[in-house]
Formats: sequence, structure tokens, C-alpha cells
Amino acid sequence: MSAPKQPTTRAQLAHPSYRPDVDGLRAVAVLSVVLFHAFPDVVRGGFIGVDIFFVISGYLISSIIMRSLEQGCFSFGEFYARRIRRIFPALALVLISCLALGWFSLLALEFRQLGKHIAAGAGFVSNFVLWGESGYFDDAAETKPLLHLWSLGIEEQYYIVWPLVLWLTWQIRASFLAVTAIACLLSFGWNIAVFRSDAVADFYSPLTRFWELLIGSALAGITMHGAKQAEATQGRWTQPMKQAQSVLGAACIASALALVTKESHFPGVWALLPVAGTALMISAGSGAWINRAFLSRPAVVWVGLISFPLYLWHWPLLSFARTIESAAAPLGLRVAFVTASFVLAWGTYRFVERPIRFGSRSGLKALGLAALMAAVGSAGFAVFSLDGVPERRAAQPIVRYEGDVGRDAYLEYMVQHFKRCENEELRKRSRRDSDYGYRCFQSKPGKEIDIMVIGDSHAEHLLPGLAKGFPERNVASFNQTNLPVIDGPHFSRAFSIVLKDNNIKTVVLVAQWEDKIRPQRRGAQKRLAKTIVELVKAKERVYVFDDVPNYSFHPNRCKYQRAWSFSPSSCEMSIAERSERKARYSPVLAGAVAAASGISIVSMDPFFCSESECSMVQGSEILYRDENHLNVAGSLYLGEKLKAALDQAPQG
Repeated sequence: MSAPKQPTTRAQLAHPSYRPDVDGLRAVAVLSVVLFHAFPDVVRGGFIGVDIFFVISGYLISSIIMRSLEQGCFSFGEFYARRIRRIFPALALVLISCLALGWFSLLALEFRQLGKHIAAGAGFVSNFVLWGESGYFDDAAETKPLLHLWSLGIEEQYYIVWPLVLWLTWQIRASFLAVTAIACLLSFGWNIAVFRSDAVADFYSPLTRFWELLIGSALAGITMHGAKQAEATQGRWTQPMKQAQSVLGAACIASALALVTKESHFPGVWALLPVAGTALMISAGSGAWINRAFLSRPAVVWVGLISFPLYLWHWPLLSFARTIESAAAPLGLRVAFVTASFVLAWGTYRFVERPIRFGSRSGLKALGLAALMAAVGSAGFAVFSLDGVPERRAAQPIVRYEGDVGRDAYLEYMVQHFKRCENEELRKRSRRDSDYGYRCFQSKPGKEIDIMVIGDSHAEHLLPGLAKGFPERNVASFNQTNLPVIDGPHFSRAFSIVLKDNNIKTVVLVAQWEDKIRPQRRGAQKRLAKTIVELVKAKERVYVFDDVPNYSFHPNRCKYQRAWSFSPSSCEMSIAERSERKARYSPVLAGAVAAASGISIVSMDPFFCSESECSMVQGSEILYRDENHLNVAGSLYLGEKLKAALDQAPQG
């Protein structure tokens, strides 16, 4: 397949020779991401495709800049005009389409969030906005149609900083490769320093991600300045080494796809696998067998050519379906959306990207696209400022049940009714890995804690109800995001404080066990048993709570009847599904509890389930704020029930 023709411009930048295998690598990257988003249980590590994109982008952009500087034809104006013509057409089309679809389908709060994300996407700061909201793998992420623009934000931030750095390097006659290597080491070092203390920051921060693009930039410098030396040293081992590089690179990428999951500490050290693999395959050259026989095949190259619009289109389709249906789309519908993404990507590439990117009047096109993007961003900000335009018909669905859905009302209640834990050590420990700041709250300021609920966010959502159920007691919740065990790095100090504090008479251990035990099944039972035994030795009363029922759909499906929804409004889950989900963790949890004599698991099923089904509602009120967290009403309802259950539970 021949390279796309380049336009004639007043200031031609120097471009490296076209390599179809690099477009083939783009295909591997985009297919990994698309398959991960559409079939996350099949391609569990597909999100590493973004890291492949980062290396390719750093390599190509730095090759252009370095060659242009050496040939005396670099122009900042031409560089950014090319970036605008390359990125803005497809991006503007997708943003406008999301705005239109959101107008006719989303509730007010959903449309308000979309407006904010459209403004952020148009301004290439999505990574910063999402960083402030939550993590890439949280439940709410599935309902953000523009979540994937975080990576585009990091790339564009790189394109703003790096050309200036290379230009200054050239002006002072410093080494491109030395400057790139130093910057890469600093960024990678910051990534390692941050990922243990703030996983969300590590994922979204440009400072912890630039090293991936800089690996590509370093490769560009090595390729350009090592060409003559390579020609002079061609020998019998050159081609076998190239073949070995390609095979090793492919093995690294395949290993990342198989081994890295959303439970991995990513990027951290894990990102070295896809980054190193991509660099090895690019450096192997287009003549290496895998590059030539697989990556350069016309069908693979074609996917690479449409990879940018395919990346832009696929996630909004899947995410809108997830939001409108308040649940993951059925398999057949996901296949249909992936197919539609390919069609839309080809149409965007053929009829929007190429005509605008290439041809005459390039300067006017760039100015027009910049103005269009500014208008799109302004429209998104207006939607956000107008609170999602609640007057729209789509924003006024039939309301079937009362009660708050979403996180905002719950957080507002917590701030109004609870104080940060007064124990300084608990505040420090809860701050380290929190997405939202301090996560240790107590019900009565100025008093020692005597009931401590410890676990993850499923410990915290019980606090309103337990505080109401025990009004004379100072109830506190401490939560982190990992398995609550005494030997865990996220909990060890907190457990030490709790065990030594004689004022704390009662401890409740609870978490979203399905999420916390299943990824760590090996060793989880032994570690939980050790934790429970130590608690029973030190405390008067210890309770282990089962988790509340976790649903496969969002409570919006229960609360509202949308005009666009194809699924019936539902608030129930069958007992069979509840049992199936509990089977993923119950044997481990039961085995751990059995190690401490005299205590048993306090079941939540009697409060939410009948003989045939579990429900999100009681009477006329909904009890959940998302698929697995109680809202304030749900917590208060459960608190009344737990008061009696705790009094009757056996203790050791």
C-alpha cells in the first residue's frame, strides 16, 4: 500500500520515509483498545494499546522535527498547522455528534457532565478533568462517552512542549539524544515515584506519561543519527538481530495484552512491556519478518490508516449505549457498535480527514478548524454552565421511584453530617490512596471512636445508617481501595492504630468482596483470616459483613423510564444471579471467618432479597446510588436493620 500523498506547502517539513509496518502497529494498538472496551473479559489488557500509540507518536513527531531542524526547514507555524489539519477534523465531528446525541438522549446531570467533557476535549485537557473526577477503571467511567480523550490530551500537551525543547536544543547545539534520554529518565522516575501513592495521578498526569512518547523520540534520534554508522557496520549478524528485535517486541506486546489487567498497578513498571515492545518493533525496521509479513499486510495497514477516527468513534457508541440502557449492552449490540465504528471511521477518513488534511489552502483550513474547535468547546461549556439544559424533553423522563442517584448527594450528606477523623495518623493513612481526599470520617467530633467500620467504599456507605442506628456512639469509617488485611501496605498502619486504641470496642470489617477477593484469590483467605483473628483477640466485638447485593445495571434503569431505552425499567436481580456473584468470593470469605471461633458473617440478603429476587427499592424509594453503592436513604434503611442484627450476632 502506498503512502498517502503529502500536500504542497510554503514550508515543507522533512518527513521520514513512509513505513507501512508502523501503520500496522497503529492497527494493533487501536484494535487492542476497541476490543478491550467492547469485550473487557476477553481482551483484559487491551488498554495498553494507548501506550503503543504514545511510542509511535513520539517517534514520528520527533523524526519530523529533528530532520526539519537539521535541514533548516522547521517552522512552528507549519508544524502546528499540520497538527490541526491532522487532528481537528475527526475530533470536531465526533464532539459535535456526541453533543447532538446527548441533547436527545441524556438526563440533565449526564448532559451536564458531557458538556464539561466536550469543552475539555476541545481544549485538550481531558486528562486533567478526568484526573479530578476519578479513575479510568471506576464504574462511572463507563458512562463518560469522551473518557478516551485523556490520551489525546497528553499527546497534544507533548506536542506543545517537545517541539520547543528540541528547537532550543538545536539552538544551543546540544545533543538531541542526550536531552531526550534525560527527560525520559526524569519522567519514568516520576512515574515510579507516583504510582504507589496516587494511581489516578500516575495514569492521567502528563509528567508520568511523557516518558512513553520520549522512548519514541529517543528511537527517532537513534534511527536518524545511527543510520550512517549502521551502514558502515552492516555485517552478517545485522539481519538476525533485526529479526530477534521484532520477535522480542511482538512477544512483549503479546505478554502485556495477556498479563496486564485493570487490577495491575498501571502504568508503573508494567508499562515497560508495551512501550519496549513497540520500540523494538519499530527499530527492527520494515524488513523484519513480522513487520513485513504481518504488520505490512494491506488489511492491517488499512486499519492503521483509519485508527485515529476508529479510536474516536468506538467508545462514544459503547458508552452512550451503556448510559441509555443503564447497563452493559448485550453482546450482539456491542458487535454491531464495533462494526458501526469501522464504518464511521472509514467514512470520516475518506470524506473528512483526507480532503481537509491534504490539498490547497492549508493555512485557511487550519484557521477555520481552530475556530470550529473553539466554537464546539464553547458549546460544551455552555451546556455545563446551564446544568445540562434540564428543559429538554430527554431530561424529563418518567420518574418511577424517589431517591437520589449518583454520587453528589451522598458526598454532600457526608460533608454536612460527618467530620474528618480526629486521629491524625488515620487521616494520613486515608489520604494516601484516596481519589477524593480524606476518607476517614467520624460521627461525633471531640469524642474518641468506639465503633470502627474498616474496608473500602462499601464500608463508608454504611456510615450514615450505623451512625443513626447507634446515636449515642462515635461511629467512624476508614477506607482504602484494596483488600482490607492487616499485612497490606494500604491498611497495615490503620489496623495497627485500631488494634492499639482501647477506646475502639467494636470493629466491623466489610468490603466489596467480589471485587477485592476475586483478583487476589491466591492468599486472600489466609490474609483475611489472620486479620480477623487479630481483631477478635484485641476487641470486644468484631463483625464481618457480607456485601450488599451488587447489580449489573445502574439504578437509573430502576428510577427512570427513558424515551430512548430499549430495555424495560428494572429494579430486581434474580436470586440465581445473586448466588452466582456471591460464589465468586463466599468460599474465601467463609473460610477466613471460620478461622476465628465464635463469629459468623452478617448477611445482607434478608434486608434486600426475597426468596426469588433482590431489589434496589423498598416501598417508593430507591436505595442505591450506583450499581453497588447505597445512597443515603439506603444506608439509613440498612442501619435500622443492622442495629438488631448486630445485637443478635454471635461473638467470640
